[in-house]
Amino acid sequence: MSTNTKTAPTSATMATSEPTSLPIENGLMPTKSKTESGNAEMHYVSGFRLFMVVASISLITFLLLLDQSILSTAIPHITSQFHSLPDVGWYSGAYQLAAAALQPLSGKIYTYVKIKHVFLAHFFVFELGSLICAVANSSSMLIGGRALAGLGAAGLMNGGLNILTNSTPLEKRPLYTGIMIGIGQMGLVSGPLIGGALTEHATWRWCFYMNLPIGAVTAAMLALIHIPEPNPKAPYSIALFKDLVLHKLDLPGFALFAPACIMLLLALQFGGEGSHSWDSATIIGLFVGAGVMAIMFIVWEARVGDKAMIPGSLFKNRIVLACIGQTIGLGVCVFVGSLWIPTYFQSVKGAGPTQSGVNVLPQILSQLLFAVVSGAAVSKLGFYMPWALFSGAATAIGNGLLSTLNQNTSTAKWIGYLIVLGAGRGAGVQMALVATQSALPMRLIPVSLALIIFVQNLAGAIFLVVANTIFTQSLIKKLGQYAPSVSPQAALEAGSSADAVRKLVDPSKPWELDGVLNAYSESLKTIWLMLVAFAGLAFICAFGMGWVDVRKKKSGNEEKNGSENEEESAVREKDELEVSQTAADEGYTGHDAMIPKILSLESVTVESSKEHPHNARTVFSFEVTEELCNMTGNLHGGAVALIFDMTTSTALMAASSEGFWDTGHVSRTLNCTYLRPAPVGTKVFVENQVVHMGKRLAQTTGVMRIGSPDGKVCYTCEHGKAAVGSFSL
Repeated sequence: MSTNTKTAPTSATMATSEPTSLPIENGLMPTKSKTESGNAEMHYVSGFRLFMVVASISLITFLLLLDQSILSTAIPHITSQFHSLPDVGWYSGAYQLAAAALQPLSGKIYTYVKIKHVFLAHFFVFELGSLICAVANSSSMLIGGRALAGLGAAGLMNGGLNILTNSTPLEKRPLYTGIMIGIGQMGLVSGPLIGGALTEHATWRWCFYMNLPIGAVTAAMLALIHIPEPNPKAPYSIALFKDLVLHKLDLPGFALFAPACIMLLLALQFGGEGSHSWDSATIIGLFVGAGVMAIMFIVWEARVGDKAMIPGSLFKNRIVLACIGQTIGLGVCVFVGSLWIPTYFQSVKGAGPTQSGVNVLPQILSQLLFAVVSGAAVSKLGFYMPWALFSGAATAIGNGLLSTLNQNTSTAKWIGYLIVLGAGRGAGVQMALVATQSALPMRLIPVSLALIIFVQNLAGAIFLVVANTIFTQSLIKKLGQYAPSVSPQAALEAGSSADAVRKLVDPSKPWELDGVLNAYSESLKTIWLMLVAFAGLAFICAFGMGWVDVRKKKSGNEEKNGSENEEESAVREKDELEVSQTAADEGYTGHDAMIPKILSLESVTVESSKEHPHNARTVFSFEVTEELCNMTGNLHGGAVALIFDMTTSTALMAASSEGFWDTGHVSRTLNCTYLRPAPVGTKVFVENQVVHMGKRLAQTTGVMRIGSPDGKVCYTCEHGKAAVGSFSL
């Protein structure tokens, strides 16, 4: 369904001598910043405050992704200290299990609770988990800390993206997203280098201690900055908590999803580390249990519709499906490649942990450069699909070049190969996120971002195990071909460090080293070819991400390109909302004549779904003048009732069919509740919502907030209306 939308200027008030057309704006309330058209937009963050926001979430993303890979070179020292070799898999597994299970639910929480508060709460849990890991005196304590850190990490990536979404207009968002993701990806690929250096020259505990001072500074920076909320969130209260638990968060869906996710990852964990064979009762039982719970979850989500933790309408959007495919393809290339590229340098080239990390720097720098350049280019030129296509192609070429690596490959060649690979991965790493935000209504962005990040991480976790299995089977075969005197079992137990690989060769038979190195490089080749296929998937899916110019999407209604699902969340096709303004005519001197003159329209949102076919919202603002005040100098309750009477009616007009509710109706009940005073001179925002609209009766609600669209609530309202026929107001 197409839409035709415009932005209502905040300077336009309700006062006019002619009936005024108020254009519909689906999504965000206008703000003070200007777009190319001159219309007022959201209150976006700018200047030094924007720098602090981007710097804060970029550093936190760096710590988040660093935490996923930094232990790879520290684990041998940890297991030696705790004598806990059987627990190796749990040091990363506990983190992944906790993060994956909570990720989709965190997106739902961001939808209903203030984004900055949820983000900082998640980060506090992440930091607490890091502290527990740093001071752990046993393997069990370390595993518990990793699980707690994973719970915190579950909401950090999508939370950072949501903060960027609310802080920057869509046309500028690719640049800042590229900076955030590029710096974050540096943490993922440099984790082994940093972890190796800290373990070698200090202690493995600094892999966790380093999160604390950096995190404290960045969180403090972010806490000082106001993050806009385009959809005002309810104030904290027991009623809000009950509403979230009982109605909004889809906890039954979470209760089905979390066990399915945990059982799947446990099966992969047990099978991948070799503690259980793939055909064992334990592994089969876990896979079957995960499948059953997943089916129950899908059935439940379909039943609850768009109230689900993962709304089904997301999967009916072509762009979202393409973005999921693209992010799976590219995500597998990033996660798997980041692990196995250092393995090549250590096992085949003979580099130590630190040197192997240094060797990856060309890829790190190239990836960061292209993440920023591609983001800036999308912001400047508008289109993200070309960069997504380039990313898939360059990543496929880069992995194809890596498949030619062996022990004799020159330094110049592997540097060039890594630069190509880094360019491909960096150019496309944020494009699915940008495309998703351009394709969906603002209310679905938090859950959609959580979904994109979840499927990327889940695919990475699955294919890390698949890659390990492919490598293991290939190594057993290739050793028999190139170095028959070397025991495959001994090779698997030795690991992939430079010393361990070279100790496999009998000192009396040094000529067999070339055969062993050939076996390792040929086995790695199977992984690179697998990644070529996944890069091809990313390339193909990029064609479905939409040829959209983000520069033409107005900040206040940027989400309207998206939902093509007419049954669930189609935005109604209305070019404009006509509100009769005879109350403001010069000849009218009734008691309510001044009210339309002080009201400024901020936004009108009209959306429909199966559950809410008449979903409309209007937002006005006004300044409290002396004429509106009582004897104490605060907004008078009578004026509040009159303002609510007028403004809630406009929501009905927006949702009505022509010639019915948009013409004549009277108040049946009007209940206003006082919460706090609004002194003279205060700017007040009035948000109104249609709750129910029938042929004769309708119910609306209203809320007044002080200072900003997400400020403190001073009054609430419940307004019952009755249609009385066609006459002019």
